Amino acid sequence: MVLEARGEAHSQRAASDYDPTRRIGAADPITCPRCGCKYVVTSATGKLRRYRYYTCFIRARYGPAGCCAARIDADLLDDGVAEALIDFIRLNDLTVKLASSRVGKTNSAAIGG
Repeated sequence: MVLEARGEAHSQRAASDYDPTRRIGAADPITCPRCGCKYVVTSATGKLRRYRYYTCFIRARYGPAGCCAARIDADLLDDGVAEALIDFIRLNDLTVKLASSRVGKTNSAAIGG
């Protein structure tokens, strides 16, 4: 009975969607400040939910003895990147509108309007 439960849990874990080679949403993956390896997505199951982290590849493979760089909360980082991207798009849109209105005013003044 116990072995069956263990086997089932192991097969579920093996069949999960975890992919250590999956790239982070940014164009370049995060580089570990300690060892220079790339960060990969890892997860841990807590009492209430599953937590996602960005973890140095060496730490993910060998544990804290391999690399002592801190794990990064993936949800917080993803939210921060999304907010920064939205702010960038809004600022860029505002800059384009402002530049367009100034070009329009300059053209009107040159024409004599």
